[in-house]
Amino acid sequence: MSSAGRLLILACSQRKRTDRDLLPAIERYDGPPFRVLRKYLRNDSIVPQRLKIYILSAEWGLIPSNEPIPIYDRRMTAQRADQLQTTVLSTIRHILWNGTFQKLFISAGKEYLRSLQGYDQHLPLDLQVAVATGTQGHRLSELRDWLYDASSTPSRAPSTPAHRGTATIRGVEVALTAEQVLDMARQALARDPVGAA
Repeated sequence: MSSAGRLLILACSQRKRTDRDLLPAIERYDGPPFRVLRKYLRNDSIVPQRLKIYILSAEWGLIPSNEPIPIYDRRMTAQRADQLQTTVLSTIRHILWNGTFQKLFISAGKEYLRSLQGYDQHLPLDLQVAVATGTQGHRLSELRDWLYDASSTPSRAPSTPAHRGTATIRGVEVALTAEQVLDMARQALARDPVGAA
């Protein structure tokens, strides 16, 4: 039985790389959540907990993130979600039976969630489950928080207190810590993912 600390289920994105060759699903999809995820996986300054990633695709169902897939164009509809539901639930059951997970995070829109209906019947009692909600920007923010909150940063230097920086914006002096600036940026991204980027 394989072991992994966390399980991520992420809906596919309409935006895709157009390479003609097969690409791993995590590379084929190129929407904002996949960019956040790839950046996280490349980040050498963190020590990520064990993470197993599955992608919910309108074409292929629930597939491992390293599954090679071709370019395609298929939208998730209510009818397609209903068609996929049985195999998606079977795959979830298989994943949970063959791994040990402490945390599950699901980020998917309404139609994708429809194909997952009933997944909670297969969950171990001690599994912590989070489902991203709201706008695409808000779900993106929740994904980022879930990925990074469960990671530990190596601390070779002693921690230092947060310092406030000051700036004058339209005649008003503003004093914020780096964390406060990041929080404001996340909120702006949640409100308007295109304009805040």
